[in-house]
Amino acid sequence: VRNLAPHARPVLRIGGDSADWGWVAAPGLTRPAGIRYTLGRRWVQVTRALAQETHARLILGLNLEARSRPLMAAQARAFTGVGSDALAAFELGNEPELFGSIPWYQNGPGHRVFGRHHGYGFRDYVREFTSFSKVLPASVALAGPATGGPRWIPRIASFLAAEPRARLAT
Repeated sequence: VRNLAPHARPVLRIGGDSADWGWVAAPGLTRPAGIRYTLGRRWVQVTRALAQETHARLILGLNLEARSRPLMAAQARAFTGVGSDALAAFELGNEPELFGSIPWYQNGPGHRVFGRHHGYGFRDYVREFTSFSKVLPASVALAGPATGGPRWIPRIASFLAAEPRARLAT
């Protein structure tokens, strides 16, 4: 990893699809049905060690698809354990343009459950970003939308200009 940025600190994005499949167990939280990974203290320790060994800054994905502010706040609290020097940003969700068109999980034999309604769009994401950003530490930059969608990419500049907490587009 150091060889990718020999004269600068590398930036590693950790999340992608797995960001919306992970959660942090915390008092009062119920594990959402779409969860595949539990990210606990050991995960934070390993991630911190990765950042220290590579001298990297980290963009850490948070679960937006679960649509749970308490879950996202718990993830952010836990993930700050990687250290403020290593934490470049929290990224809210991964490819949200697909939340309404690709199932998040299956709830029984063949019953597909989507993270959002069909037609979920950029404006929906912006509203959620603004709402969810309020439960996240102000000391950490936010990143999003993590998109490759051709309809969303032209709108990213206006999103970054309008959303004061968003510092990075991914």
